[in-house]
Amino acid sequence: MRVNKGLLQYLPNKLMRSCVVRFAMTKDLEISGVEVSGNKREEEVQSINQLIADAERFQNDPDKYSQLHTEDAIIVNVAGRRIIGRDAFYQVMKEAVKTTLVDVPTKTDIKNITFIRSDVAIVSCLKLIADNRDIREKDKFEEGSKANQTFVATKEHGNWSIAMAQSTLIQN
Repeated sequence: MRVNKGLLQYLPNKLMRSCVVRFAMTKDLEISGVEVSGNKREEEVQSINQLIADAERFQNDPDKYSQLHTEDAIIVNVAGRRIIGRDAFYQVMKEAVKTTLVDVPTKTDIKNITFIRSDVAIVSCLKLIADNRDIREKDKFEEGSKANQTFVATKEHGNWSIAMAQSTLIQN
């Protein structure tokens, strides 16, 4: 096993640093952070993967998409707009799907999951943006646009939810 040395500098004591272990679940997905006991690690990773897959699947369904977030979630979209709270996010999404943004689907590729605690994980992703809007749209994304996307997922009452999401457009 290899220790994620970059994460070690942020942990306050030797005991916590000794708990940091890195696991390679697949060739493209790295799992790191505090150790989750027993077989729970794989279950938690699968649950987080499902949460992110659901977020992708429901990206044009404000009812289902907003329910994947905590009540006090903070979202910063790729355009830099900050939205605070699930209810506010729902209202923004409800309006957004009435526009041509519905023709800008995204695909999420999880690159890393770091467990800060057994019930808190940072999920680092690459967001692939397909812009199917009319070529005349003034804010059309370039073909092959990508964004770095980071989620903070939290587990409450046995379920993982998105507490924070941040997307930053990668300049071509």
